[in-house]
Amino acid sequence: MACLKAEMQSEKDRRAHVLRMTGLVAGLAMAVGMLAAAVVLGVNGQPWLAAALSGPSVIVLVKIFVLGHVGADDVKQLMKGSNSQMPAPPQPAPEPTPGSPPFV
Repeated sequence: MACLKAEMQSEKDRRAHVLRMTGLVAGLAMAVGMLAAAVVLGVNGQPWLAAALSGPSVIVLVKIFVLGHVGADDVKQLMKGSNSQMPAPPQPAPEPTPGSPPFV
C-alpha cells in the first residue's frame, strides 16, 4: 500500500512538473513572438499596434502563463494598458460651406 501511494505521489509530481515547464515554455514563446511582432510592425510604420504588443499586455500575459494564475489586478492592468495605448479617433472632415468649391 505504501508503495502504491509513493508511486501515485511520484506521478502527481511528474505531472505538476510537466505542467509548470509547459507554462514556462509557452510564456517564453509568447514574449518572444509578441516582441518580434512589435519590432516588425514598428519598422513597417505601425507604431500604435507595435506599442500594444510591447506594452503592459506582454508583461501581464507572460506573468499569467509563467505563474499559472490570474489575479484581478492582472486583468485590470491588462485592460488599462490596452485602453491607454489606443489612438484618439480621427476627427471628421469639416462640412463644406454652401457656395464654396468642393474638396478634392
